[in-house]
Amino acid sequence: MLGPATIDFLVDFFGRHTTSLDGLVSALQLAHMKHFEDPLTIFLVDEAGWNHSDPASFAFLDSVFARVHSSSLIPDNSTGWLNEGVDELLGSVRTARATFQKRSKLLRVSFQLFLLVQRFMISLGHKSDKTLPELMCGALRGRLGNSLKYLCTMVKKLRADQLDGLLSDLRDFFTSVSNEVREEEREIIARIDTARSLFNDQSEAKEVKGISDSLGDWLYEYLQQRLVSLEESPLWDIWYTGSTPFPSELLNPSLRASIFSGLLHPQDYSTSTIINGDDDDNEVLLDMPDTTIVFQRYLQAGKMINVYDWFESFSIVLEAQRRRARTRGLSEDAQTPSRKGKQRQTEEVENYPEESEEDSEKWKMEVQARFIRALHELDYIGLIKHTGRKADHVMRTVFDVPG
Repeated sequence: MLGPATIDFLVDFFGRHTTSLDGLVSALQLAHMKHFEDPLTIFLVDEAGWNHSDPASFAFLDSVFARVHSSSLIPDNSTGWLNEGVDELLGSVRTARATFQKRSKLLRVSFQLFLLVQRFMISLGHKSDKTLPELMCGALRGRLGNSLKYLCTMVKKLRADQLDGLLSDLRDFFTSVSNEVREEEREIIARIDTARSLFNDQSEAKEVKGISDSLGDWLYEYLQQRLVSLEESPLWDIWYTGSTPFPSELLNPSLRASIFSGLLHPQDYSTSTIINGDDDDNEVLLDMPDTTIVFQRYLQAGKMINVYDWFESFSIVLEAQRRRARTRGLSEDAQTPSRKGKQRQTEEVENYPEESEEDSEKWKMEVQARFIRALHELDYIGLIKHTGRKADHVMRTVFDVPG
């Protein structure tokens, strides 16, 4: 069940940002995904078929024991629960589930009754100072005091014909609910029936006033008892999102933080980037994509960056990448694991044949092209600014970058 914090966010998101139904559905999906991060939500439905004898579940059961003991399911100063088994624990969870389902159902019924009375009063010319979502969130938080008090005060001022109409609506409302709800609400139903039996067309104004006063008091007492926060129920967070803040950062992330995170930690966004685990920054850079390498050198520069020096530092890293790749290729070709074989492999690496002039030129062109591409990506993001004072320099636009 969605709580008031999620409903508030949905109303704001739908009204302020987008009226797209797809956006609303995505927000609902995020709210449910966030809720089901809690392992206790396994108890959302009946736990039949769950193998609680698995040793791997013992730590989880310990946390459930702690939650049950701290809830109202265990009487104060009671130590008998310590001698109970897993079945009794799961029985307590089932009790909590039934309690929450009952309270949430009765809360919905009482809120519908509140809206019925409010609509009736609005039809008589009265006004409501709150929207439907605001009333809904107030009911879920148990904070409808002022609205409830005002509504019941207006009920006490009804005339004979108006009182007759409201009593008819209340009777029809409770006739349409289920037998289970009717059994739970038999007290307020009996009071409404009493008011109807006392009222007739020949009732004097004083009698009508007495009936309307009694009806207003009964409604206030009933709604105040039912419209309370569901967070008072034991283990409520299994079935209810409550006041848990909506994970808005997943729906509307910070673009600045996301861009810097992608540049600094590309391995978190791409499986093709694998960090070798070495603590040396230079070694780590060898595994990074070109744009990250350029950005790391960007962070080490001052306000003005000499593009040629920037290119030279980039070339050094790419040359190290190339040299390591050639070394790894020779290592994979070596078949003899003996020390003598390793010595021969080292000699082969040291005596690696010089590449031709044509290959060297191709490599230099590739390095230049990769640098220009990475530089343009930073320019496109807006991290550099061109200046006319120095043709071979660019200016940094960002300085406070998180680590």
